[in-house]
Amino acid sequence: MYHNPDRAGPEASTAAALTDETAAGQREIAALKVELAERNRRWSALYQTAILFAQHAYSGDILHQIVRHSMSLLQAQQGILMEFDPVAGDLVARVSVAQDGPPPLQVGLRVKPGEGLTGLALQSGQAQVVDEYHRWPGRVAAVHSERMRATVAMPLAGRRGIIGVLGVSSETEGRRFSDDDLQTLTLFAQQAAAVLEAVAGRRLERELLVRNERRRLAQELHDGIQQRLAALLLKVDACQAAWGNTHPAWYAGLEGIALDIQTLIREIRATVHALYESERRAQPGGRPPRAD
Repeated sequence: MYHNPDRAGPEASTAAALTDETAAGQREIAALKVELAERNRRWSALYQTAILFAQHAYSGDILHQIVRHSMSLLQAQQGILMEFDPVAGDLVARVSVAQDGPPPLQVGLRVKPGEGLTGLALQSGQAQVVDEYHRWPGRVAAVHSERMRATVAMPLAGRRGIIGVLGVSSETEGRRFSDDDLQTLTLFAQQAAAVLEAVAGRRLERELLVRNERRRLAQELHDGIQQRLAALLLKVDACQAAWGNTHPAWYAGLEGIALDIQTLIREIRATVHALYESERRAQPGGRPPRAD
C-alpha cells in the first residue's frame, strides 16, 4: 500500500504534542498535590497549637510544641525560643531542642540586644537570616554552632513591643529558607507571642495576689497583733505599779513578761518594715534590693 509521508507527518506531530501536553498537565497536577499536602501539613500544625492555646495550656509544653512544629515544617534540626526580660533588658532562653545531639544553647542563657542573631532580631524587630551560621562572625560563643547552617531568628511581637524571639536552624548543607518558610515561621511566632503574653499575664496576676497578701499581712501585724501586745504591756505596767513591792516575786515575773512583750513588738515592727520594703521594691520605680 502506498504511504504518503506528508499526510502522516502532521498527525504524528499532533499526537506527540498531545502526549507532551498530557504529561505536562500530569506533572503540574502532581506538583500541586505536593504543594497542597505541604500546606495542609503546615496548617494542621498551626491548628494543633491553636487548640492547645484555646484550652489554656499556658505552660512550657505548648512552647515546646511550637518550636518542634517550626523545626518539622521548615526541615530544621534545631530550635530555640527566647523570652525578653524587661527588668534585665535582655533575652533569656526558655526552650532549646535538637533532633540529635546537644541542644543549640543552654536554657537560661541570656543574650543582649544586638548580640548574635536573636539579639539582632530583638533590636531590629525584623527577621534575621544567615545561610551558614557556623561561619558567621556574629555568632554567640556560647551557642553550639558547629552543625548549624541556614538559621533564622523571628521576633515575637507583643502589644508593647518585641517580647521574644523564635529561631530554627538547619544542619543540612546547602539548605536555604524560602519566603514560604519565613511566612510559616511568622505564623508560629504569632502563636508563641500570644502564649508568652498569656503566661506573663498569669505571672502578673500571681504577683499581684502575693503583693496584696503581703500588704494585708503587714496591716494585720501593725494594726492588730502589735496594738494588742502594746495594750497588754500597758496592763502589765499597771499591775506592777499597783502591787509595787508588796509582791516581789509577782513583780519580777511581770517584769519578765514585759520584756518578752517588748521583744515581740520589736520583731513585729521589723517584719512589718521588711514587708513594706519588699512592696516598694516590687513597684515600678521602687528602690532596687540592696546588694548585701
